[in-house]
Amino acid sequence: MFDGYEQGPSIKDNTHLRRGQSKYPVISFTAETEFSGKKEEFLSRAENKQKLLWLVSDALRKNCTVVNALGDADVDIVKVAVETSLLHTTTLIGEDTDLLVLLLHYVKPHCKSLNFRSDKTKDDGKVYNINHLQNIIGNEICSQLLFIHAMTGCDTTSRIFSVGKRNAFHKLVKGDTVLRSCANAFTVINQPTEVIDSLGFQAMAVLFGGKCTDSLAKMRYNNFSRKVVSASSFVTPERLPPTESATKLHCRRAYYQVMTWIGKADGMDAMNWGWNLQENRFVPVMSTIKAAPDILLKVIQCNCLNSCKTLRCSCRRNGLPCSSACGPCQVTNCDNPHNKFLPEESDDD
Repeated sequence: MFDGYEQGPSIKDNTHLRRGQSKYPVISFTAETEFSGKKEEFLSRAENKQKLLWLVSDALRKNCTVVNALGDADVDIVKVAVETSLLHTTTLIGEDTDLLVLLLHYVKPHCKSLNFRSDKTKDDGKVYNINHLQNIIGNEICSQLLFIHAMTGCDTTSRIFSVGKRNAFHKLVKGDTVLRSCANAFTVINQPTEVIDSLGFQAMAVLFGGKCTDSLAKMRYNNFSRKVVSASSFVTPERLPPTESATKLHCRRAYYQVMTWIGKADGMDAMNWGWNLQENRFVPVMSTIKAAPDILLKVIQCNCLNSCKTLRCSCRRNGLPCSSACGPCQVTNCDNPHNKFLPEESDDD
């Protein structure tokens, strides 16, 4: 079973676009074409990947049953693995954490041995027995993992800076009542956006070490005040809890993703759950408020035309990263060395 990349707008569009930043060209090739280049760059283009999948599918159909999904196939792959495990021992091989989480959710108690094998080199081919893991963790937590995975970052949702999956999982396992309550609520269909927003604020506060009754705005202020006192340089905003606006949109996307995983997203409009449609792609709405008041944003900003390459750039000269308030450099490329791009979170964190 293979993913499809011709279905149209998908909530994974932003992930596909990010992975294709190298702008590798679309290649015309056949089964006899000799490949020369880097595999990652070639596969970064959805068109190249889809053509390759059609070729591989045609070759495998001679001896295997092949299914080509219209879009993301993770859920379908897991369901097939679970159904196969009812008859005999089954091992699903992959590198996506989504697959492991979905296996724990969908595994049936009366199936034969069901395993997940990571094909990541650093894991040295580690094999996880899903039946054994489910017995240890318990059915309820296995179901709640969908919320934790979506909330802390997956292919369609952003990771939360400084809040890793391991930390969130430990809170859940230790019986945090707020996270467990939120996790259960996020698997209930037809939840109003207001309910998801409220639960999301509570969960985010707990993940940052606060109480469910704490205001995110107050937590941001208190954390910023403490960091300013001890900091020797610029306090980066990503180290603070997110704003309520950003949290609201993030949690809506997490809820939509959970509904997609459990097959209950039919009839839901992604644009009501944290996405906008731009150029036939779904892109996440990051916030509905400005990063700071206009009077503050105008304190230091640049309008560089040369990609901020010299100290004539006011942001660079003051040791600050360029922001959305800056001019042409935010439209083209910006070479300000103080810009910090957050690395993608490892699935192990």
